[in-house]
Parts: sequence; structure tokens; C-alpha cells
Amino acid sequence: MLFNKNNNGSEELFELTGTFHASTDFRSVKADVAAAEMDVTDLIGEDIMQKAQEAYDTGTDNDLVDAVRLPVACLAAAYYATKTGLSVGETGRKIKVDENEKVPFEWMIDRDNLEMIERYYRAMDLLFRFLEKKNDLNFNPPHEVLTVVKTIQDFERVYPIHGSRYTLHKMFPLLSEAESILKRKTTADIASDELKPAAARFIVLTALMTALKRWSLSVFPAEVARQFSPSHEGNRETQPASIDEIRWCIEQFEQQVNDALLEIHRLTGDLPSSAKLPDNRPGKKFFTTQ
Repeated sequence: MLFNKNNNGSEELFELTGTFHASTDFRSVKADVAAAEMDVTDLIGEDIMQKAQEAYDTGTDNDLVDAVRLPVACLAAAYYATKTGLSVGETGRKIKVDENEKVPFEWMIDRDNLEMIERYYRAMDLLFRFLEKKNDLNFNPPHEVLTVVKTIQDFERVYPIHGSRYTLHKMFPLLSEAESILKRKTTADIASDELKPAAARFIVLTALMTALKRWSLSVFPAEVARQFSPSHEGNRETQPASIDEIRWCIEQFEQQVNDALLEIHRLTGDLPSSAKLPDNRPGKKFFTTQ
């Protein structure tokens, strides 16, 4: 675990988050830290997490340790916050309220929870930026085998995600799936200079369309999730997209995906054959069409 060296886990969490009280017993948050570490490991890989653990244990490479610990701390604090509003005693659940404090409204709690998760997303963006620059760490995303959309720049040439490395890495499995679909539809080299722009549009938009169908918008940072609403630039720019807006967005993506595939077929000369005119010879009493 990347915390609690010399039994100072709560102080370490406070230094990174500024919200977790240093006086809190670390045992009460230990399970949340462990869960957060597993979630971050899923995104950066076992190898990087192991290097961070070794550096933490030996007191070396503090830059790596801090870069990895920040998103872990933010996510652990978010997990912990969801269970601190109530206390459980022998007579059941009770609201925790000091004599000089009031119980917050539910919308206040929801907004605070959202902001804590947004801090985690921003911390992950910083971590990915750090790993991209540290060549000695040999950081390879889980889907480095992609041939068309590999970087944030490749993705944002098709669809803006405000530089969110977290979103890109979250999307890697769907990008891989979309690339496999495209390779089944054409035998051409989709990474060639001629085909890559259309192939990137097909892959990115197919991946986004799949994400909207399978995932909740809560897995995206708020500034990315709001883009799926056609009115996000207007008075409702702080609100998430509605179900109808998501459906509308999927329809737009589907049309653009089809257009990208048609362009690939046109560039490769692999367009579906047009229907032939019937062979109406005098000796024939019937004809067929395709």
C-alpha cells in the first residue's frame, strides 16, 4: 500500500487531498485506499504500480510516488466520504452532526461528491502526462497495439475531450474493438496516410457510440459528458445530457461512421457493385435484378 508509512497514513492523505482529516484513524479508510489503488492499477498497469510501491518503500523517486498517490488519495477520499454522513450504533443509524453545524441538503452532498470525483479525474490526467514524459518507466497502455488512434492528438482530431488522458485510456478497449470491426470491413491498410483520417473517424465515433450505449455518463469527466447534449453551449451547459439527447447523439455518430466507411471504400475502390440492368433478350421471358 502506498500509504501509512510509520503509521502516518491519515497525515499523508491530508497532505495530498486537503480534505481528509489528519486526525482520522487510518483504519477507517484503509479499505477505501486499497480499493482506489486497485482502480488506478487497472488504468496504469501492475508494472507501474509496483515501481511506485518500491519507490515509496525505499524513499526514492518521490516524483513517481506523488504522481501515483494523488489520484489514489482523491479516489479513496471520495469513497470514504460516501459513508461518513451516518454513524452506525447499537440502536441503528444516526446522522453525524456537531452542535454548531447543520445537516447539508442532498443536492449539496451530490455536488460535493461529484467534485471529489472530478478531482480524481484531473489527478489521473496529471499522472498520465507524467508517465508519458518518463521514458525510463517504459509505460505502455494496455492497448498499445492500436494502429490508428494511439494518442490524445489522434483522438482529438476527430472529437474533443479537453485533453483528458483519463478519458482516452478509459476508451482504449472500445477503440480496440472499433478498430477490429473496421478491419473486418476492409482488407486495406487503414493506417496508411490516405486512409488514416477516415479510419480514425470511424474508430473514434464507433467507440464513442458504443460507450454511450453501454456506459453511464458518470464515467466521463463532466466537461466531456456535457458535450453529448446538443444544447450544452447554452443555458443548460452545466447539466448532463438527457436520454433523448444521447439517442440523438448516437444517431449522428452512426451517420458519420457510415460516411467514413463509405469514404474508405471509395478510396480503396472497394465500393459495392451497382445493380446491373436486366438482360432483356427477345428469347427470354423473364429477368432478374440484384
